[in-house]
Order: sequence, then structure tokens, then C-alpha cells
Amino acid sequence: MANSKKSLTFALTKSKIGFVAQLNRASDYGSEGWGFESLRSHSLNITTYLLYVSHAIGFFIFYFNHIMLKKFQIRSNNQTDTKKIARLAAPLFQPGDLIILNGDLGAGKTHFVKGFTEGFQSEDPVTSPTFSIANFYRTGRFDILHIDLYRIATIEAFNDLGLTDYFDQSVVCIEWGTKFADYFDGYMLISFESKGDNERLITFAGNSDKYSSIIDSLKNKLC
Repeated sequence: MANSKKSLTFALTKSKIGFVAQLNRASDYGSEGWGFESLRSHSLNITTYLLYVSHAIGFFIFYFNHIMLKKFQIRSNNQTDTKKIARLAAPLFQPGDLIILNGDLGAGKTHFVKGFTEGFQSEDPVTSPTFSIANFYRTGRFDILHIDLYRIATIEAFNDLGLTDYFDQSVVCIEWGTKFADYFDGYMLISFESKGDNERLITFAGNSDKYSSIIDSLKNKLC
């Protein structure tokens, strides 16, 4: 019985506009089929193959959950602009909504929350919850829950805080929350990119139809 010649090549390439997954197979089929021994003889065992597949699936999840988000960008010239944008955006959100604020230290995340609470006529002072982990701001109808996860390293530590018990009855704003983004079913991601001493490019990105609809409404209010 003639030995079969088989080769399996897997190339996964990530580009600026997404990623391309390519699986090429060149084979001269024989009666042995795709047996473990033949794969091992070509330095590719089943475990390695499954590892490649899992990485491919991971990239697909990343692609659809992050790259395919519906986005809206607006430029803020200073902290006053940032607060105004947040103040106008606030009424579009309701209890049960989750906002993840992404940006470097001093990018404007806490200033955004200040404007956001003003949009709900809250009179509570807004401070960064870096050390307290969480602050509640009253609006008269519901609370705004402001969380800072900078010092929280694991999802287990986050769960131990018990803060998710308040998510359904609050509008939640989380700083440094992108590291746990996969834990949440839906959210609005608001990113702050420095464009100078005071200028910021603010990007709103929604990962569900609900937040995509909010982005459409936000465009109508700000453009």
C-alpha cells in the first residue's frame, strides 16, 4: 500500500483592517486518511492543531466584538467640551446600561463622569474612585455607579466586590474596565485619545443593537 503524502499549513494574518484566516491543505489522499501518526510525522500533532484552531476562534471573537463595533467620534477641545458632550449624552442612558471608559491617566474619564452626572441633575460631587473603588451619585430617580478597576487584577476580585448586584438599578460607568470587557454582555465603550495638551478624540463604540441605537441618537444631538 503506497504511503500517503499529506501536508497541512495554517496561516493566520492580522492586518490593519481586520484579520484574514487562511487554511490551506495540499494532500494526496491514500487509504490511511488523516491519522494521528501521519500528522505527527509532519511535526503537527492533534494538540497543536487544536491550539491553532482555538487561536483562530479567539481572533474571530475579537474581530466581531471589537473591530465590528458601531462607532462615532467627536473632538473635544478642552475639559469643558468633554463635560458638555457627556451632559448631552447622559439622557440617552437608563438603569441597566453599562459604560466602559478607556484612556490613559488624565485623559478625561473622570471629567466625562462629572458632565454625565450633571446631565441627570445630580448634585453629588464627583471624585475619582481610585482608592474607594466605587462611588454612587444620586439623581433623584436612580443612582450612577462610578467604578475604578485600576487596582483590581482579576475577575474574581471584581466579583468579590459585589458591585454587580447594583447594575440593574444603576447607570454604571467603569474606568479601566476594558480588561474585563468580555465578562459583560453589552456595553458602550467610550475611549479618550489625547491630541494635545487639552484636546481629546472621544470615540463611542457600541457592541449591541441597543448601544448602536444610542450612538445614532447621539449623532443627531451632537452633529
